[in-house]
Amino acid sequence: MLNLQQINALEPGFDIESRVSVQTYAERLSSFRLASYDHPLTQGTSFVVQLDSPVVQDQAGKRSLPSFSISPLPLVLVLESPLQTDKRCLTQVWVARVEGKIGNRTQERVQHVVVKFIQHSMISIPDPDYAEEYIDPAVLALREDAVYRTLHSVQGSAIPYYFGMHVVNLPNQEQAHMLVLEHIEGSTVREWRDSIVVFDPAIGDYSVKPSIHASIVPILQHLLVLSLQSIKAIHDLDIIHADINGKNMILYPSAAAPTQVVFIDFIHSTTPAEAILKEFERLDCCTALVCCEEHSYTIENWAKDNLPDGLVPPIYPDLRKCNLR
Repeated sequence: MLNLQQINALEPGFDIESRVSVQTYAERLSSFRLASYDHPLTQGTSFVVQLDSPVVQDQAGKRSLPSFSISPLPLVLVLESPLQTDKRCLTQVWVARVEGKIGNRTQERVQHVVVKFIQHSMISIPDPDYAEEYIDPAVLALREDAVYRTLHSVQGSAIPYYFGMHVVNLPNQEQAHMLVLEHIEGSTVREWRDSIVVFDPAIGDYSVKPSIHASIVPILQHLLVLSLQSIKAIHDLDIIHADINGKNMILYPSAAAPTQVVFIDFIHSTTPAEAILKEFERLDCCTALVCCEEHSYTIENWAKDNLPDGLVPPIYPDLRKCNLR
């Protein structure tokens, strides 16, 4: 398996020194893009794949592995509902229903996965005048695949279980990379935060709903601890998430009684986990959670002396120590 440095060094699917090669590649992707508008992914689109089974050495503190993950047979994934299909996004993400037999028996209940499509024609098309700046979407797919495999020991806790990357044929006849991930019950941090705030015309901004204002601080403290525990587990494996925000953090099993904060979407991830980047990501965890400036100061000050052993409080990094290029 290639490491991240090797993947980042891969050449695109054309000769960057040949204008004809770049133009031919660009025209092919443009043709696929046009076909995708007429033949997009839709509810009911299905794919037959042999899922990878995560290797779980210690189940303590982890979510249960879904029963389909041990199937020795190919399974059918049927798209049910879109999570992200905006053409401005790098990927398309769907919830899919898992169909097929587990061993010699049919599944007793409906189970789901999240499928993430990296479709080359919908991400970027190379410009012959700037071919050297083009990032092949295959690199994005391989990079995220490598990150999930690097983080295998924290699958089921800090990140979703990962069932592998698969090359599939899309309705527009284009091949794409499809990553298959655990479908995690719960709400994103952004959904939770939006549910607890209301616009206050007196200050011209949003603030916590009066009905929960008195109880919000201990909730934020709990969520910060869970977030820092998860991001520390990721950092300890030398990975930087690189896109921490409320959309990429899931409160499991529910926003009402969370026991884990699960990080998703590692398409921008990097390595090594430089100290300054870890500082920024701890601060990002706090920023994603808090609803207003008042509670931001309250939680950051609390964290300086009250976090469990092993966790580092979120503080604004000293940029004078930053040697990143």
